[in-house]
Amino acid sequence: MHNALCVNSGRRLGITVIFLIFLLLILILSSQPISDVLYFYKGKINVSNTIVLSASNFNSPYCLGSMNVDYGFYRTLYAYTIEEHGYYVLNQTFTTLKLNAKGNLSFSLRGNTLANAFLYIYNSNNSFLLPEDKELLLYPGVYNVSEVLYFNSTKFPQTLNGQLNFSINNAVYYVYSIEENVIPPPTGNYILNLFDGQSVFGYILYQGYLLGEPTNSYPALKSLQFLIPQPYLMFQTAQFFVSGLVITNEPRYNGNSITVQVIGTFSEGYYPYADGFTIGLFLTPGKGKYSYSNFSIPYYYGHGSVNRSFPQLGGFGPVSPIQGALIFPYSTTPYLIVQWDPYWQTGYKGYGGGQFNVFIVSYSSPNKPPEVINYTATTGYTIGIGNGVFQPSPYDLICFRVTYFSNGTIIAKVIDLNTGQSDSLVINIPTSLFQPSPGSYWTFVEGSTGVYYANWGIISWSIS
Repeated sequence: MHNALCVNSGRRLGITVIFLIFLLLILILSSQPISDVLYFYKGKINVSNTIVLSASNFNSPYCLGSMNVDYGFYRTLYAYTIEEHGYYVLNQTFTTLKLNAKGNLSFSLRGNTLANAFLYIYNSNNSFLLPEDKELLLYPGVYNVSEVLYFNSTKFPQTLNGQLNFSINNAVYYVYSIEENVIPPPTGNYILNLFDGQSVFGYILYQGYLLGEPTNSYPALKSLQFLIPQPYLMFQTAQFFVSGLVITNEPRYNGNSITVQVIGTFSEGYYPYADGFTIGLFLTPGKGKYSYSNFSIPYYYGHGSVNRSFPQLGGFGPVSPIQGALIFPYSTTPYLIVQWDPYWQTGYKGYGGGQFNVFIVSYSSPNKPPEVINYTATTGYTIGIGNGVFQPSPYDLICFRVTYFSNGTIIAKVIDLNTGQSDSLVINIPTSLFQPSPGSYWTFVEGSTGVYYANWGIISWSIS
């Protein structure tokens, strides 16, 4: 009897303890929303069949760097910073987000010399500037995201770490890690480099054109604006039918390939902005007065008749319906021109699908205008060739890169570093039509305008 009583007492005590534990669990759980879910995505972003947020990769080894979103946001980007208000500002495309649910977006980012950070989020309907550690309510849709980073100095490389957060009804949280390696721009033979407080000038000659006459007023070194002291080499002012070019004899062509890259911008103009940047390769100056010297580059104006007023030798053309007030330097060897003109397809509808002109220029004498083959037309394309169309905005950084290979292949790429929009071109010119021999040539970069215009200029220029 005594033993039975002890057993029953023990059972009652055990049941009491279990009941008390159960009550305690209910009290604990009732103090928080039991539906809260927290997802830490160190792993893949696209991890489920019901994707709430997805993002896109990119890889641009010379202009933008790269972005890998398979395991959080892991990125390498080049420090093309603009001096502004006492800071060095890096404004580049970050990613494209696709949201399948309404929620709040926020982010944080830390770095050794990082003073402040913003995300610029936009689509065709809305645009938002999201400060660090603040929230922004977004609805389902596709959003472009650019990153605006303010640095106290240009001490690169450095690594930035943080996270991107997306919450739904303050109940489900998605947390994505961010790691960004900010590195100096690729090394190369810089003819001009004004980024990061530098002032690198190689051997450069200048030539300008203004409303029917040569001018020595520009190209000229200017600031983007009063509050943005960042210097840039402005080709021409923001007005119609003006142009300017810079030309150099560096480096020697090795007979295999040559690449020219410029990063430029503008601060004002008449929309839709037109005529953009032009790169010319494989020029050879003439003798005597037809040689090249500063603000005395003999040329023909390529958009109609003008008076002879040395170094202006006359006028002809235009070669293409969209090109602007291009000037064509005199050369004793045939040369190649690749022009990116953002007015193609945005202001004037061609049928080539892109925004490039490709010309081959040949002079028989300085007393005659050149023969210009508009290769855009000779290949069966109509006009405005390439893949991709966009209009830049003032202060956007535009990377324009052209590579010529000895087999006649030309690869051109234009990327808006702020938005990630781009235009590209791959074309083959028969070597029977154009094939320069190894040797020393001159290379130029030009900005021009027409009825629509912008004050185009460059911050860096490299040849490799």
